[in-house]
Amino acid sequence: MTDLALAQVQALEPLRTALLAAARADAATRRAAADAEGRAVEDEAAGQATARRAEARRRGAADGADQLAAERSAAGRRARAVLLHAQQVAYDRAREAAVTAVAQVLAGPPARDRLAALVRDELGPGARVLDAPGGGLLGEAPDGRRLDASAAHLVDLVLPGLDVERLWAP
Repeated sequence: MTDLALAQVQALEPLRTALLAAARADAATRRAAADAEGRAVEDEAAGQATARRAEARRRGAADGADQLAAERSAAGRRARAVLLHAQQVAYDRAREAAVTAVAQVLAGPPARDRLAALVRDELGPGARVLDAPGGGLLGEAPDGRRLDASAAHLVDLVLPGLDVERLWAP
């Protein structure tokens, strides 16, 4: 290198050093700004993630509550259906037992004779009185009127007036 070139390099050294220092300072400032911006983006993303998790939990809890309510409602309907079925079975058994008991009572001559007299009184003279299937009597007047005094019909007339709910009451 020539003396002139060396003198020029030496003369420019303070400028080069100043430019390099300025570039380093600018790079450090930009790096700090980028780091700060990165932290701000991370903080915002973390805040959004927290908010989304909270919203998902809220929606999940609401969905869970809706599902639980639906399942409780369905379980209530099933329980009610089971209860109604059991009550129907109890009623049917009580009715069956009552029909059997009434048929046995009406099979005896004194009760049968009293019932036949009631049927004839209701239908008038000349009424035919026949044994009903399952017990009791059936009557038919000459004019076609009929009277059902069967054990099943008599029980069906009486049961609605009874407190049959006692059959399944605790």
